[in-house]
Amino acid sequence: MIKSHSTINLIFFFFLINILFADVSHVIVFTDGSTQVSLIDSITTDSLFYQNYDTQDYQTISLKNVYFIYNDFQRLFYTSPSFHRRLDLLEERGGHLVTNLHDTLYYNRIRFDRQMIRPVAYLYTETDSLISVEFLSIHHIRSDLSIMETSVRKGFYSSLGVFATATLFDILTGWIDATKNVPFLSMDSFLHLAATTKNEGLDIAPKFTPISIDKTGTQYSSMNLLIPLSTMGWMAYDLYFDRRTHYFVPEKRTEQFPRSMNYFTLRNWVKEYWMEAKQNINLQK
Repeated sequence: MIKSHSTINLIFFFFLINILFADVSHVIVFTDGSTQVSLIDSITTDSLFYQNYDTQDYQTISLKNVYFIYNDFQRLFYTSPSFHRRLDLLEERGGHLVTNLHDTLYYNRIRFDRQMIRPVAYLYTETDSLISVEFLSIHHIRSDLSIMETSVRKGFYSSLGVFATATLFDILTGWIDATKNVPFLSMDSFLHLAATTKNEGLDIAPKFTPISIDKTGTQYSSMNLLIPLSTMGWMAYDLYFDRRTHYFVPEKRTEQFPRSMNYFTLRNWVKEYWMEAKQNINLQK
């Protein structure tokens, strides 16, 4: 009798689970702000397979176009690198948050609980009070001007990259010109490469007598001018296009964000390029 009751309870339990989770739908939020209600089939390292809830068609899209995915239970199903990068930029800064109900909340500091089951944003106000906001109710967050340090960083690294690329190009062209009549892997060829590298390095170096650099390089002043100009340019660009504002959950399915939330980084670009090249090589085998 006890065994019979246990079997009935087990059957009822599985029946209840099937009813609750049979038609769990997912909302795909794309980086441009558009959304798609769907049934997720599977996710690979670079693709998303799903069934369109409206047309019932099975579709495949690149995962780099997906911002994040959540389901009927308001739980996150997938979060992209762009999603986490934007949270990283916003954390520990001041600003204000706007919900999908058009409530505006100001804060001095923000932290995110990134758990997939119930993601929450914690706002620390001027009075040291703590306000918790469900993440999936957030339309956008606008950081204060402290986020402009990212513009300064971009200005520095972009100008440094320009000079590094130009210097490397000059080294290679100078080395090639100097070794036209020299065997490629000979000792003379390597000596010419070392001498060219030294000369180009001295062109961008400041005067520093302790290591026998007796005069400032011809390109040093240009580099000193380009770095602040590049930094100010990035700051003006980010302010004009309101890069301080980060969008998350659209108010309507038909709404699109004012700009794409895809966050470009050289590391992610190299990773995506390598994975795509690797996939193409595997297909050709």
